[in-house]
Amino acid sequence: MTTQPARPELRDREPASDEAPEPPAGPVTPAQEQLLKVLWGLEIEQGRRVTNSLLAEQVGLHTSTVSDAVRRMADDGYVEHRRYGTVELTGAGQEIAVQVVRRHRLLETYLVSSLGYTWDEVHEEADVLEHVVSDKLIERIDEKLGYPLRDPHGDPIPDSSGRLPALTQATSMVKLATGAVAQVSRILSDNPELLRYFAALGLAPGARVEILEPPPFTRDVRIRIDGGAPVVLGEPAAEEVLTDATEGGTDHS
Repeated sequence: MTTQPARPELRDREPASDEAPEPPAGPVTPAQEQLLKVLWGLEIEQGRRVTNSLLAEQVGLHTSTVSDAVRRMADDGYVEHRRYGTVELTGAGQEIAVQVVRRHRLLETYLVSSLGYTWDEVHEEADVLEHVVSDKLIERIDEKLGYPLRDPHGDPIPDSSGRLPALTQATSMVKLATGAVAQVSRILSDNPELLRYFAALGLAPGARVEILEPPPFTRDVRIRIDGGAPVVLGEPAAEEVLTDATEGGTDHS
């Protein structure tokens, strides 16, 4: 997963011409909601240019299957798609996507805090529940949890209007300079095995990490977590960790 620390604010899209866009055809299906949610994460949170092939890779489907779905969503007014080019959310598509994201992250938070799930167990459960739970129940869950700003992985939770909380800009752990001290703010991966490994290390949102001298002739990252023994992470794993740097800054080399 490619890390893009900057998190652009949610934004409205201007119509491509002076003509008023046609209203969406009707309610989206759960499969369309899933695609819109993933597209929102790639485009809005990560700031990436999204193609059908990238979207297919992220959701584990054939490119032809995703291309057909994108074509239908474009016809319905949820996305804009340039032939052999990028896929972008329209205002209507973004509105749906951010509410699915909100449901997903609140459900994950509720499953961990109230039902005893661990953070590696909740993603698939929330993927199912997010398409069937009512808005009323989501608002009750939000109130019950005390209106959390982040889910168990540190992902920001949009409010009921679709706005993201104002959070500090995070930095990928691989960008921190040797000697930097930082607090983990977010784990990007939803891979259960990696999450269990991080949990065993104590590498979770809120943990304090110190960047140590890296092993020679590698791109690995050596860190100390909450003052413990040194730990070496491969670069792919370290890229999944975002931090709020407190001392030492970033490595611009």
